[in-house]
Amino acid sequence: MTTVIRLAAGLFLIWHGVVHVIMWAVYSSASWDPRHSWLLGDARPVVIPIAALSAALFTLAGVTLLLDTDWWPYAAVAAAAVSLALMLLTCNIRWLWGIALNAAVVAFALRTLTR
Repeated sequence: MTTVIRLAAGLFLIWHGVVHVIMWAVYSSASWDPRHSWLLGDARPVVIPIAALSAALFTLAGVTLLLDTDWWPYAAVAAAAVSLALMLLTCNIRWLWGIALNAAVVAFALRTLTR
């Protein structure tokens, strides 16, 4: 993997983790609350720790990719899995972009593992 791709992908993973914190812990809108679950109703006590875990795993994946370790893909796949669980818990049409981004993360990580 070239240095430019590693830098861009690592920064993207860190950014994706930050977005998880912003969306589930900070974001507020009169028309939509990402902390509302179709299953649990007001799910703040559940979704905020899950979002923090996902953010930590994405950040870990990004930092370890920047450091060029061999195990960053495992952290990236774990982060995407936690993120997908979070999006399913708070199911909303807006999460289609997030699901696509997580699928891209998994595909990139798996492609790296098979090389």
